[in-house]
Amino acid sequence: MKLNLNQRLELNVSGQLVQLMKLLQVNRTDLEQLIETELEQNPILEKSEEEESEIEQTTIERDDQNLDKFLKEFEWIHEEDFKYKYYAPKKIDDAISPDIYPEEKDILETFKMDYFSKLHGKELDIGKILVDLLDGNGFLRMSVDEVSKKYNFTPDKVKSAIEIMKEISPGGVGSRDMFEFIAYQLNKKGFDGNRYADILRRYGKEFKAGAIDKISKLSGLPVEEVESILEAVKSCHPVPIVNMKQDNNYITPDIIIRKINGKYEIIINEEELPTIRINNYYLSLLNGEKGNLSAEEKKNLKKYLYSAKSFIANLYRRRETIEKIAHEILIRQYRFFEEGIESLKPLYMKEIAESLNLSSSTVTRALANKYFDTPHGIFPSKFFFLARTKSINGNISVSSVLSRIKQIIDEEDKKTPLSDLQITKILNKEGIDIKRRTVAKYRESLGIPKMGLRKRTNV
Repeated sequence: MKLNLNQRLELNVSGQLVQLMKLLQVNRTDLEQLIETELEQNPILEKSEEEESEIEQTTIERDDQNLDKFLKEFEWIHEEDFKYKYYAPKKIDDAISPDIYPEEKDILETFKMDYFSKLHGKELDIGKILVDLLDGNGFLRMSVDEVSKKYNFTPDKVKSAIEIMKEISPGGVGSRDMFEFIAYQLNKKGFDGNRYADILRRYGKEFKAGAIDKISKLSGLPVEEVESILEAVKSCHPVPIVNMKQDNNYITPDIIIRKINGKYEIIINEEELPTIRINNYYLSLLNGEKGNLSAEEKKNLKKYLYSAKSFIANLYRRRETIEKIAHEILIRQYRFFEEGIESLKPLYMKEIAESLNLSSSTVTRALANKYFDTPHGIFPSKFFFLARTKSINGNISVSSVLSRIKQIIDEEDKKTPLSDLQITKILNKEGIDIKRRTVAKYRESLGIPKMGLRKRTNV
């Protein structure tokens, strides 16, 4: 018989810590679902409609008599957890966060309201019929003549109503098909949209395959022009209404930072989250005031009680952790909150972690999938953590470079736009050490097309 000794390092993570890490990682929307799930699974937890002060007063009184002696049987519960009897989300003053919780609206319903408000008399009658004829993607498959003959309206009136329809957000609704919609978009961007769409219609398969040389040979157009047409077409949407619902575009901010009376305030967005507390009836069962529980039933109920206390404690820890990190971001990026994106400084999550004596993974989890509502707009948390770009004066942030690239392109001559290489040379002359490839990547991230697609002859 052999006796082998092996040395092994193990990390045992408590269920409470695992739960905290999960709560830290979710955003405001997912947190609501987690709370609802916990309420369904744990009978000791319940929703409360009472105000925070009322809950505190009634619960502490009962807690002194009944709760502590049961909790103290759980020696593995941290002493700090004894104070957690309920969790009341912080309410947000309407004056602090105006219009950041709009109702989610059906795009088609919003479109109808905007469209109908532009029509009067007979036009409104035509408009209502046209809207009913739209398919799920916002296309009007019937021609002007077909609508005119079927519903006894003059072609001019129908055409006018369709033109008005196309100008209503999201734009292009009422186009006959994808090609007409692409032509509409390209015309808005300053291109010869009808010509481009006609070429796309004739050589659709070749465009899809990216066969530039073949299209050039078949159409007689120079390769460079075919490439420009392809790039222009790629910048267009295929249908006017991608989704009937607007939900996917709705962002709920997790952290709100507002300047009130000359001082910035940090608000963790917990609006519409339920207030939860420990159910007093089950406490009375554990205390023996009501009913006679068996030893096994008491044991199971005590487990639920521990789970409830842990969950409530972790909700508070989540709030406190995110508040601390947001406060540190506010301090380090103070000039951004005062002046805007150009003043955003280079920053790493590691620096925040070291300053707050937290692990980098905790900071990463606490900011994952979170959005900040700032005086300059809503931004993802990663927006505040940007790498450093070298300059003759030291490090500058990517955001500053992005802002400068946008400024250069905004000020260029649209008849002779700048290439990525020319922009790179301008930045290099200003002392920013950057390569052409990086400029191209940053330009694309800003949603700015290539030089050829920015060229305008009608300016």
